[in-house]
Amino acid sequence: MISTVVKMENINHLAKQQGVALMLSLIMLLILTILGLSALTSSTNQEQISANIQQSKTAFYAAQSGVNSYTNEGNTGNDLTNNLHILALTRALANTANFNSTSVSNALERCVTTNGLNSANCATAYLQGVFKARTRTWYRGCLGPATACPGFSMGVGVTMPGCHQYQVEGTGWVDMDGNGAPDTTEETQVIVDQWLTEVALCGP
Repeated sequence: MISTVVKMENINHLAKQQGVALMLSLIMLLILTILGLSALTSSTNQEQISANIQQSKTAFYAAQSGVNSYTNEGNTGNDLTNNLHILALTRALANTANFNSTSVSNALERCVTTNGLNSANCATAYLQGVFKARTRTWYRGCLGPATACPGFSMGVGVTMPGCHQYQVEGTGWVDMDGNGAPDTTEETQVIVDQWLTEVALCGP
């Protein structure tokens, strides 16, 4: 009778040990599963962050290329004798009653093509694939004398030229939906604002 009780206690003790071992195994499996899912989520998030950073850099370079394109075209030719020059076209759109106007109707809008030049047709212009660049430029008036231009120093005379000011807003974006317009809710967009100055006689 005594030996039977001992055997039963040993069996119960063994069953309890097996139950604890099973429970510990399940807990370890759960912990490993959570760690695996966490590592997978972290890896996915890191990839998304890297992709967003890359798109932001690309959008910035696109915006800067738009500003550079406008500047390069502005530095060629003579805008004082050519009414179709980009600077002359910009001045023609200015709101002379309010040079601080931010209305799009007072800005010259251009988009950058694959060869890095400006195009008046933003519906068909593109840099490369889904990467787009657009500039809107406002003429901000002429200050005199030319010493008002940053970094310009020369003697003041009677016929001293003035300092024409242009505000160029370059917008670069990744056009994922292909509609040709920046969508701030879904697409990466960067805006670069730059002021340009031109030394020339102020108009009447």
